[in-house]
Amino acid sequence: MATGRHPFYIGGFQRTATKAIINDDPVFPNKLDPQLKAIIKGLLEKSPESRQKFVDNIRDHPFFTEINWTDIEESRACPPFQLPPQEVMTLYKMDLVSSFIKPIKPPIAEEDQKLFGGFTFASDGWKVIKPIPKPAKTHRRTFGSILKDAFHGIWRRIKRWK
Repeated sequence: MATGRHPFYIGGFQRTATKAIINDDPVFPNKLDPQLKAIIKGLLEKSPESRQKFVDNIRDHPFFTEINWTDIEESRACPPFQLPPQEVMTLYKMDLVSSFIKPIKPPIAEEDQKLFGGFTFASDGWKVIKPIPKPAKTHRRTFGSILKDAFHGIWRRIKRWK
């Protein structure tokens, strides 16, 4: 994700991809940040023991020096940027959609449901719902319709000659 491409040569076959991942060293763009390159190399380490040592000490890596790990653990950290909510398009107006939806009974007991009070899984983007406009019907010309139009044009010209 950091480079926008796969770190190994994949080719067109699954067998080629598997061999590359197992045997080859990862390839990185020249302008990639050296600290980021070191993290990716550590995470792609072939030896499970070496990879585990790297993951255990990943907080000490220079790439993560600006991260306050206690804020992350206590859910106080804010993301560095937030994407704007995107509009969700539907085929039907919301009153039609809501008439199709049956209420879902909670699968757990009512007293256990209280543990999840205030919790929501829906982002703000789901609240912005607009219906999809119906596309205008376009007449698609087929070979038959082109031939018919040409025949009628020729027939009109023949009639005018008389």
